[in-house]
Amino acid sequence: MKKIFFLFIILSCLQVQSCKKGEEDPKFSFRSRTARLTGEWELMKITGTHTVTKVSDNTRLTYTYIFDQSKSRDTLRIETTNGSWKIVDVTRFYEVIMTIEKNNALKCAYAEKVTNGTDRYEITGDWAWVKKDKKKDHVSLPALHIVYDKNTTCEVIGLKNDWMKLERGLNDTYTDEFDEEQRVSGSYVFEFEKKL
Repeated sequence: MKKIFFLFIILSCLQVQSCKKGEEDPKFSFRSRTARLTGEWELMKITGTHTVTKVSDNTRLTYTYIFDQSKSRDTLRIETTNGSWKIVDVTRFYEVIMTIEKNNALKCAYAEKVTNGTDRYEITGDWAWVKKDKKKDHVSLPALHIVYDKNTTCEVIGLKNDWMKLERGLNDTYTDEFDEEQRVSGSYVFEFEKKL
């Protein structure tokens, strides 16, 4: 009986080591990552910076964006190649609710209070784990159109039953409406809380 008990303890310790996949994941969870990921999430914070570089003449615009739902506040700082910059700091109501279903359905509901009411819209799609190194540490969220919507894959930094932290790295090239090639680089961190 003692051998079975010690074997159970050893196997439990090995299981605890394999549960933690993200830097800020719980050390132990009885729920799978998919079970923790599914549910209704409210966006609480965004922080990050990205740079857009015009390929033809190497001019750059750097965007630093901070959003804090608890303060209903956005701050956007724009810096140009020559060092000039502009800060847009506004207080506004902005809400993002992301619903992730077990059947891979994804819906993001957006609401922004504007002068004559509230703009509301939804984007739907299918979410999926993106396997890198055979771990569920990256997820594709194509309906999460915040800051930059061309890259939809996020690294899952932390995933608890009631809190999630994602990082979206940006490294892309696209052609703008003036037929100019633009290069985008940077990253953003998103923090969500599960709605009860």
